Amino acid sequence: MPLTRSEVHPESRGDAAAYDAILTDLVDLLDAEPGFGRESARRLLQDRIAHHLGPGRRLHLVEHDVRYQWFAAVVYRLGEEPGGFTALRRAVGDLHPGSRVAAVVADLVAAADAAAGMTADADAGEWRVQDGGAATQQVTALPPASLPSGRATAAVDGPPQPLRPAEIRALALAFGQGRGALRLLVDAGVPAERIPPPDADAAAFWAEVSALLGHGLLRDGRRRVLAAAASRFPANDVFAADQPR
Repeated sequence: MPLTRSEVHPESRGDAAAYDAILTDLVDLLDAEPGFGRESARRLLQDRIAHHLGPGRRLHLVEHDVRYQWFAAVVYRLGEEPGGFTALRRAVGDLHPGSRVAAVVADLVAAADAAAGMTADADAGEWRVQDGGAATQQVTALPPASLPSGRATAAVDGPPQPLRPAEIRALALAFGQGRGALRLLVDAGVPAERIPPPDADAAAFWAEVSALLGHGLLRDGRRRVLAAAASRFPANDVFAADQPR
């Protein structure tokens, strides 16, 4: 169910780790909005966003058969664009002026800007925010645990590794190939636009993810996907097997 304005509390999400959760709220809200149900409406939204990004800037997206994945690609792509969320807020306001969805998008964008706008100082370095709320590194990166999951830079544990057969089966059983799988992969750091579309069955979907991880889609990708899964199912021995004790 879409969020109401009273459910959006930027001040209660003041830590940087909440950034991804706010983006998920944005995706859920847009996906649930009937006014964006038609593909033509989504293309119009994409055009309006590109317009508000500014002259010469385009919003290129990979096609997705599942609507939720399309909105996730939009939101996470805009999170990397200077002024991206402002462009989204204005685009929704253009298409649905004075509407409830426009008001809630505005609140969520403000919350995302507040979460991304915090500066964090640490011995390892310092992160600051420039135009549009995009985090840029001033010295060196903070430890991964201190950053939003989708922006962390994990240590590489050797050559890229695909998932093992038992891991593919366990992920397919636990997360399927819908929203749960998408959120897991995004939390692990996989760009939403690189997530494969749903296949004939969940095992085939995760086999494709495994192949991409084996080709180096994500640094330390296999471990990060399993770590995200283990955080949701800590008693699952398959997910926890390679995690630090």
